[in-house]
Amino acid sequence: MIRSISRVSLLLSTIVAVAVSVASSSPAHACKCMFPPVEAAREDATAVFEGRVLSIEDVPSAGEPSVGEKLVTLAVVRTWKGVESDERIAVYTNAQSAACGYSFAKDTSYLVYARSSDDKKLNVSSCSRTKPLADAADDLKVLGAGSTPVHIENKAATPAEGTAAPAPAAPTQPVVPAAQPAKKKGCSVTQGGDTRASAASAWLLALPLLVLAGRRRSTRRRAA
Repeated sequence: MIRSISRVSLLLSTIVAVAVSVASSSPAHACKCMFPPVEAAREDATAVFEGRVLSIEDVPSAGEPSVGEKLVTLAVVRTWKGVESDERIAVYTNAQSAACGYSFAKDTSYLVYARSSDDKKLNVSSCSRTKPLADAADDLKVLGAGSTPVHIENKAATPAEGTAAPAPAAPTQPVVPAAQPAKKKGCSVTQGGDTRASAASAWLLALPLLVLAGRRRSTRRRAA
């Protein structure tokens, strides 16, 4: 009888030990979700977009250091809300699926529903409607075609570092033609003065000589 009781006690102890071991190895909490309809998920989200995963990094979590987070960078392909001008975007998700973390895979396209947290980061949860794009046909029927984000950059040329900026061009002055001497009707003006005036001056200078020569001739004739 005593041996039977001992065997039962040993069996119960073994069962309790196994139960405690299983309980201690199980997650402290599990993620339980109810997926909202597409319209409600879009309304509740801060950003809704199609993106292709470029990189996934492990980062510490400010809220739950023991859980950690994953920083996921995606190239935005189409957008329906919140990322109209972003070509790349970073989202965070818990590192553990038990803490509602979403499992992204690199080089895979997703339809992402992200919400902004108090610290302005975009977070993605497994309880959102986030899913691989290959499984998002029903969502896309409701969301529509979406739009391509447009990133506008200032393309104004700037001088390279270490080189002086080119001096502004001097304003061009209008070319003013040189003043021309006025012309009288029927007359032509030539450089150096009027030829007629020059000829008249020469005759005035030669006139006394001609008069003197004429007198000498008259005197000689009388003497002869």
